[in-house]
Amino acid sequence: MTLEDYERTAPVRWAIRRHELLWYLHELASPTFQQERWIEMKPGRPGVMYGFDFVVHFFFDDTELGEDPGNTLGDLLVDEQEVTALRNVADALGRVLQEVGVGRDKADVDYVSSPRWPNVIETAAAAYRLMRPRLQAEGDTILPPELPAEP
Repeated sequence: MTLEDYERTAPVRWAIRRHELLWYLHELASPTFQQERWIEMKPGRPGVMYGFDFVVHFFFDDTELGEDPGNTLGDLLVDEQEVTALRNVADALGRVLQEVGVGRDKADVDYVSSPRWPNVIETAAAAYRLMRPRLQAEGDTILPPELPAEP
């Protein structure tokens, strides 16, 4: 199934955004990914740019996930369980942004080095583990890899 097929069958209005969300959750949940793509800037999927700023823009500028995930119910998220999971991620991200600050003088390593960063990883992993099987069941076939098993 292509992304266009998924877009026609998904249970939300913004299926492609839902698909993007899953990839951003994977980035947030994977310290290895963050090290390789954000900090070392190793290339990944062709044509895809990586960085913490892309995640922040997605959550706080491109969608309402950063302010109130409940406002995306039916558009991006399908139920209260997803809303709660994304609220936890947004809150964790917000605490890191508040602690570290924002600006051109900030690098991705500044954020992932924050003592609050492990909570971002934990909440993103929980949201990812909730949503990945759902998107797969909805017909999305271009999924990020599974996360390693929880310790």
